[in-house]
Amino acid sequence: MFNKRGQGLSINAIILIILAVLVLVFVIIGFTVGWTKVLPFIKPANNVKDVANKCEVACSTESVYDFCVSLRDVKVEQKIGELGTAFSGNCYELSTVSELGINSCGSLCGDTGIKHAEYCTVPNKEWNPTDGKCVDIPVPPAQGGTGQ
Repeated sequence: MFNKRGQGLSINAIILIILAVLVLVFVIIGFTVGWTKVLPFIKPANNVKDVANKCEVACSTESVYDFCVSLRDVKVEQKIGELGTAFSGNCYELSTVSELGINSCGSLCGDTGIKHAEYCTVPNKEWNPTDGKCVDIPVPPAQGGTGQ
C-alpha cells in the first residue's frame, strides 16, 4: 500500500490545458491592449496581395471567366480615389487601378473587357452592347395606385 503510484495526466489532457492557457492569454491581451491592435496580426487590413496572386494565376492559366468575370473583393488601408477602402471588381477592371499593382493580361478579355453577353452574370446587372460592359439594371419608378 505504500508503493502505489498515482495515475499521471494523459497527453491529451496536457495538450488541452496548454491550448486553454494560450486562448486565455490571447483573450487577456485582446481586452487589455485593445482588439484593434491585436486583430491585424490575425486578419490583415488589406488583401491586395492575395487578389493580385489570384489574378496572376487566372492570367497564366488563361482562364477567361476567372480573370474577366469573377468578382474579387478588395480591401485597402487608405482610400483610393473614388473607390474608397473596400470595393469589388474583376481582375481586368482592377488591373486598370495602378495603385493595386495588378498586371493586365494582354488581350484575354479583349480591348474593352468583357465582350460577350453570356459573361454578364453579376446580379442586378445586364449586358450593354453600346459600351461592351455589364451595367446596372435600371429600376423603374414606383407607380402609385389603389391596387384594384
